[in-house]
This record gives sequence, C-alpha cells and structure tokens, in this order.
Amino acid sequence: MKTNKIPTLFLIAVIAALGLIVCKSVVPASLSFKSIDMPVIAGLLAWLFTVALFVERSVEVIILVVRDEEADTLEAAVGIEQSKIDAAQKIDAAIPSVSAGLIQAQDALTRYRAATKELALCVAFVIGILVSLAGVRALGSLVSATDGHTLFIAVDILVTGSVLAGGSDGVHKMANVFSNFMDALASKAKSN
Repeated sequence: MKTNKIPTLFLIAVIAALGLIVCKSVVPASLSFKSIDMPVIAGLLAWLFTVALFVERSVEVIILVVRDEEADTLEAAVGIEQSKIDAAQKIDAAIPSVSAGLIQAQDALTRYRAATKELALCVAFVIGILVSLAGVRALGSLVSATDGHTLFIAVDILVTGSVLAGGSDGVHKMANVFSNFMDALASKAKSN
C-alpha cells in the first residue's frame, strides 16, 4: 500500500523551521523586497531556466544508467506480445487485438515507468537542493538583504531546489506568467 508522503514532508519542514528559529533564539525581522524590475526578473528566470536544463540533463543521464536496461526489457516484452497477436490475427481475423499476456506486459511497463518518474523526481530534487546549496538561489535575488535571516535562506534553498527539480518547462511557465502580469500592468497603466 502506497503511503502519502505530503504530511511527512510538511511535518519535517515545520520541525526544521522551528529548529532554525530556536537555534537563532530570535524570530528574524521582516525582509524588504527590491522593486520589481523586468530585466532583473527576466535575467533571474533565464539563469534558472539554464540551470534547470543542466539539472534535467543530469537526471536523464543518471536515470538512463540506473533504469534503462529494465525498461528496454519490458518494452521488448510488450512488443513480443503484440507480435504474437498480430501473427495470430493474420491466420484468423477474429482473434482479439489484446491478450492477457499483452495486458500484463503493458501493466508491468506502466508500473516501471511510474516508478522511474518518481525516482527521477527524487533525484532532480536532490540535485536541485545541492545546486541551491552551492549558491544558485532565486528568492535571495528579490530581497534587499538576507543577513541574519537563516530561515529565509533555508526556504530559498528549498524553493529554488524545488523549482529546479520541476525542470525548465516549469521555469518557462513562470516566465510567461510574469511576462503576462507585467504586460497587463502596462496595459492598465496606459488606459488610465
């Protein structure tokens, strides 16, 4: 039975946040944000997009090394079962286009692909966190100063790592949302 990991992750995040606050024995002051500047945000998103591409490719290589051989075997099993059906249908057209063997082979391949996607996401998250720990961070670029804000830095690492794990398509979607928002603001300002 598959368990839901969300409550566990949430609990870990809350405990980590409380631990950071207790270790500092002070709740940090609020942060002051920089003004929104289109070129700065576009540059930040462009860098995140580029780094996400590197993370994606790293994950692809790792998954290829770890999981590809078994995927090939399962895909071949599906092909063999389909070939059996095709050959039988050439002899007798009344033979159904599916068989228990084909369904089993397809189910095994589907389960394997789902497990591979889950593994790939975990690997991407770990790599994203490591890259963020190394200094590639998104939220820190948006605030004036992060000195003494250990919790903010931890959240920045978590958020940036998650964004990078989501891949370049997710960063591209963020860029589109930001661009559409800025265009709407400009249109509204012109109409007033």
